[in-house]
Amino acid sequence: MLGPMAEPLPSVHPVRYSLVSPAVLLDAIRDPYGLSPGASCQLLRRGLHDTYLIVSGDTRYIVRLYRSGVRSSEEVAYELEALTHLVTRRVRVSSPIPDAEGQLIQLLAAPEGLRSLALFSYAPGVRLAWTETESKLAGALLAEIHLTSGAFTPVHSRASRDLECLVDRPLAEIGRFLKHRPQDWSFLTDVAARIRAGVTAVADALEWGFCHGDYGAKNIHLDAAGQVTAFDFDRCGPGWRAGDFALVMWAAVGRRRPEMWNAFVEGYRERRPIANVDLDAVPLFHALALLTAMGVLASNVDTWGTACVDNAALDGWLTSLRTWEAQHAPGWQP
Repeated sequence: MLGPMAEPLPSVHPVRYSLVSPAVLLDAIRDPYGLSPGASCQLLRRGLHDTYLIVSGDTRYIVRLYRSGVRSSEEVAYELEALTHLVTRRVRVSSPIPDAEGQLIQLLAAPEGLRSLALFSYAPGVRLAWTETESKLAGALLAEIHLTSGAFTPVHSRASRDLECLVDRPLAEIGRFLKHRPQDWSFLTDVAARIRAGVTAVADALEWGFCHGDYGAKNIHLDAAGQVTAFDFDRCGPGWRAGDFALVMWAAVGRRRPEMWNAFVEGYRERRPIANVDLDAVPLFHALALLTAMGVLASNVDTWGTACVDNAALDGWLTSLRTWEAQHAPGWQP
């Protein structure tokens, strides 16, 4: 038989990450954005940030509620500024929508602190199946993003997607979870050092500019009219343009479909040139994408849990890196 219930703890404890109710969120933004009385809101997914779907009348919107401590208001403003630049030049990207006073960013008070909030147009359609036709369309859209952002002169700032961002920070996060696996840690630091050396050797020849930062199938939709739209620029910023090709190569290699990669590059080159030195460097950025993904998981264990970096998960990521090394090492190792 259970004993008497314990008294509640006497103090309110700090919250690292709260999940805002869709109903509460809808009430908070209904008036600022002029949403209809019958508007609905549902949580689509939790990730680095929380994403909600708003349906107001016949129109769908996306709300991103940025996590406190992950993106500063300055970084969010840079992202929205970049999207506004692209949208006004008719590039097919999800556009930030201002409130009734013309503001693109709202601040929502959460238990863990203020969280930035932005409303976006909904990208119609579904994820790409990466047929050759779809791959070519996706390549052409990336070319438009790179071409049009060449004239982007931001007022706000964001850290560069440089080697500190792509190598040093992920390694620092992952290292905490490989202390009991010294051989794997030695492999990871060794391959990371060689990737760093490979990028450094050609860095001066690589094109640098505004990048999407996460250009893959989950962030591109194809609509019924055969048009593609890119969204989720959360990881955008100045960086090596070859990095924006990495997730497509990752997908093509994983599916053993070189025609997908070739069609993507063809679509890009029909709109904008890309030098061979940049394409030759893409395998390096494919490996950096793997390292970055591991780093994101490791840096979020306090909110996502340690299961995402348990031994089985680490085995999977390290196997992917070893497979990558076996495929590419002869062609890139300095």
